[in-house]
Amino acid sequence: MTSDDIASHLYLIFADDVPLCGCGDPQSARALVHQILSLAPLYENQRYKEAEARCGTNGAYYVVMGLLTNAGLLEHGTVIGGSWLTDRGRWLLWAVDQLGGIDNIAHRLDEAGYPHDWDREKHAMQECVDACWTIPAPATT
Repeated sequence: MTSDDIASHLYLIFADDVPLCGCGDPQSARALVHQILSLAPLYENQRYKEAEARCGTNGAYYVVMGLLTNAGLLEHGTVIGGSWLTDRGRWLLWAVDQLGGIDNIAHRLDEAGYPHDWDREKHAMQECVDACWTIPAPATT
């Protein structure tokens, strides 16, 4: 996967799945998503309390956690405060690192587009497959 492929898949997550628009301060929102995912699993050492603090209010915490769950980045059992990363959530953290960290991705996402071509028969963008969210194995030397 090239850095352009990584950027386009991150664009898909942040533009459609989370979703964020380009107005306002999307970088702060992306940073919050990254911070919450970096805390996972939230059931360890009561990390859910740090996630709540980063969201500001209890209501905002539940909105953010629900959004990250619906985006396929987190999942949970009986309580949302016990959330853990999905494969897609792990991929997002890996991808951000590949592009130089959360503070360095804004320009890459501004230049990125959707990762797959338009399907004229389905009148929709071609969907990602599991391989899109697979972290490559480290190169062996």
